[in-house]
Amino acid sequence: MPDTGMQVVNNESIIYLYSPYTKIFNVMAGTKTFFIIKPGAVSHEYIGPILAKINANGFHIAALKMIMLDRHHAEHFYAVHKQKPFFESLVTFMTSGPVVVGILEK
Repeated sequence: MPDTGMQVVNNESIIYLYSPYTKIFNVMAGTKTFFIIKPGAVSHEYIGPILAKINANGFHIAALKMIMLDRHHAEHFYAVHKQKPFFESLVTFMTSGPVVVGILEK
């Protein structure tokens, strides 16, 4: 199994997941949260190992789907970064290949 670099840090009731391949928002105990496995992880076939680490850390995967983000949706999703110098490269990367989106429960 490849090393996905995922770390799980539990800070009271908020759990932070860090990975160069995955965007997972802060997960509060008893809630649902959205996550994205980025195109690089999908192309390197890291989906399985990433999901295994998520499950191993006590998360339930409530929904899962592979999609292709279009430019319009990527720009809207990352609009908070619109004025940042990396915005264009972020949108280009996130639309460069399929992503896996899902909902986690803790």
